[in-house]
Amino acid sequence: MPQWMEGLIAGWPMIAANVPTFVVIVALIAGSLWAAFNWSYGRVIATKDGQIELQDRQLADYRKQLEGATPDQARAKIEEPEDQVRDTVSDAATKVAAPPKGDIDSRLAFFSNSGIEPLATRSRKRNQGYAQPRSRLVGSAAA
Repeated sequence: MPQWMEGLIAGWPMIAANVPTFVVIVALIAGSLWAAFNWSYGRVIATKDGQIELQDRQLADYRKQLEGATPDQARAKIEEPEDQVRDTVSDAATKVAAPPKGDIDSRLAFFSNSGIEPLATRSRKRNQGYAQPRSRLVGSAAA
């Protein structure tokens, strides 16, 4: 027989003589254990409840977006904007023409006809009044 059981049998006459005290002690131990477990697992349960509520809201939003569509209808509804973007991009890619290969004048003519101003032309226009020899700038300041 285990030792704890021998101790219980040996102390049983004392427990039998003080039953109300024993019941109070057992009730306090059980209440303390219940309070500790309730406090400990209360947070876990509250977190799980929050996760369930979030999933319920997401599911309701998903159903609202689908409006009762079947999975195939939903897939078609999702792929429709993708197809539109793909068509738009392919249309834009076919409309863009590459500049002609050759000398710089033919390339500049291409850009001037297309409405696009190359960076080199912009910087040349911007620097027209400022690209003067240094002696000329000094002379104009003295005058």
